[in-house]
Amino acid sequence: MKVETGDNSFSSSWKIIVNWFILQRFNFASESFRFFCVVFTYDFQWKKLKLKLKSSLRSNLFLLLQMFDLLHSTLYWVLKTYIVYRIVRTAVALWSTVAIYIIAPLFYKPNFDPYKGRWTVVTGGTDGIGKAYTIELAKNGLRKFLLIGRNEIKLQGMKTYLEDKFGARVQTYLFDFYDGDYNEMRNFIEDIDVGFVLNSVGVGRERMERYGDNPEADRRLLKVNGLGAAEFLSIVLPTMEKNGGGQIVVLSSCQGFRPFPYIASYCASKVMLSFLCEAINREWPTVKVQCLTPALVATKMTHYDNNYRSLFVKNADDFVKEAVNTIGLTSMTSGCLNHELQMLTRHMFPWTLLKYILLPVYWYHKRRTDASQEVTAENKKVNITNISCRLRANLSMKGLAVSVIQQK
Repeated sequence: MKVETGDNSFSSSWKIIVNWFILQRFNFASESFRFFCVVFTYDFQWKKLKLKLKSSLRSNLFLLLQMFDLLHSTLYWVLKTYIVYRIVRTAVALWSTVAIYIIAPLFYKPNFDPYKGRWTVVTGGTDGIGKAYTIELAKNGLRKFLLIGRNEIKLQGMKTYLEDKFGARVQTYLFDFYDGDYNEMRNFIEDIDVGFVLNSVGVGRERMERYGDNPEADRRLLKVNGLGAAEFLSIVLPTMEKNGGGQIVVLSSCQGFRPFPYIASYCASKVMLSFLCEAINREWPTVKVQCLTPALVATKMTHYDNNYRSLFVKNADDFVKEAVNTIGLTSMTSGCLNHELQMLTRHMFPWTLLKYILLPVYWYHKRRTDASQEVTAENKKVNITNISCRLRANLSMKGLAVSVIQQK
């Protein structure tokens, strides 16, 4: 029987410890290597992912840049095309203006011979543009006039003037376009040989107001300037066609092109006439219609003195001299070179911008008309005060005279 000594027992225990330590170290190294491999692999994959992200971002950024460049170039060409369109449109309008008002008068004169033996029917011919236009027609040889209006004194005054000045034959017809009997007028005109018509009936308003603030003024303006003028056209068209056709001149306004603040009802009535004129030109082949769309003309309606002249405001007599010479040249015009040049802004700028450019002009005229009405109201108060003072003075003088007589 072999007995282990203490030394052998100690060495055996030591070997066991050393082996365990070596095994643990090996396991640690193995685990460390495995951990290193995992970390390395993860880091490699993360770097790979980052490269993919970078390349993806680069490609997306490149696509975004391409889209932005495409959008920029598209907007540039759209804007460039629109500017060229506006320039071309303005150039064409300018050439038309020069041709009608500068070149044409050198060799063209409207032919009034077909209308000289026939009746010329005029509405609104006792004031402003209508009166000046009627006189200009008489200067061009027309000698038979039917004047329609609501002021008998003014009608008789115009009749006397045409008869004395030009030896014209003149009839008058008293009619209110606000509440008159249009069937009665139709019966009166249907048997007349009408060759030329000037439809210039219209009313203004005392001041520029919001639509609805003065419903009576809005109602009167729409009924006279719009419905009344339109109804009158429906009366004269059949009789003109029955007698071989003729020429109609309708006085509209440039304010019928677009809506403007504080004159909404006026704009609405004028755009109605402009549309009717264009439609009638297509519907009635034997009747020629010219629509006049002037800007500011010095008349009572625009609160200017009849003799007022400026860069933008035309005198009525000067206006009609140019307007009459455009008959037969164009179906729609402003009537004079000055106003036609002003209308070039309509071709030059879009309405989105133009309405803000023109707004100060309308504010100026609103302040001007408001001030004019305040002065008029003040003058009326002064006149009423003067009249009352005179009445009191007269009454006191009469009372004094009566008392003197009684004392005697």
